[in-house]
Amino acid sequence: GNANWNAAPTVQKNILVAKGVQTFVSVSTAPTAMTVGDTYVVSATTSIGYSVVVTSPSNKICTISGLTVTAIGSGFCLLTISQSGDSNWKSVAVSQSIAVLAKGQTITSISTPLTNPVKDGVYKPSGIASSGLAVTVSVDSSTANICSITGNTLRVKGTGSCMLVFNQLGNAAYLPAAPVVQLLSVSL
Repeated sequence: GNANWNAAPTVQKNILVAKGVQTFVSVSTAPTAMTVGDTYVVSATTSIGYSVVVTSPSNKICTISGLTVTAIGSGFCLLTISQSGDSNWKSVAVSQSIAVLAKGQTITSISTPLTNPVKDGVYKPSGIASSGLAVTVSVDSSTANICSITGNTLRVKGTGSCMLVFNQLGNAAYLPAAPVVQLLSVSL
């Protein structure tokens, strides 16, 4: 107050100040597809400049180290890029999805067959795949009366052609390799 006016009564007001809203100013565009072994580095900037975190529930498809996403298996890699906020700012998050494709592979080499498995001794057929995965060897059913595989050793049953089939069926990271066929001439 003053000489003309009485003092005004004290009034208290509670003012609720809401947290500020932050947004993403920029987020890197995820590739639509990756191949197992590929990496993608996430880049994101929030309106308040706080650092972001990348997480994924797809730990059999992709792994996260900092902002680097590495494809480890085929399927869909789901990403969440987020900033958790603080006492003044709300959290913000964005999702991305990347298709992860298996790598191709080939059977790069197979063992050299014996000229005549009966006369020359034991033959243990084997193969190597470009993926490093194990190669299996089987006898084609059309020549099962000529030879068979026991363990990893060829067993001769009769004369004629023995057809061995080398396979690598792939896994979550690699597609199946094209089979490789080896023909052996068996004479007793």
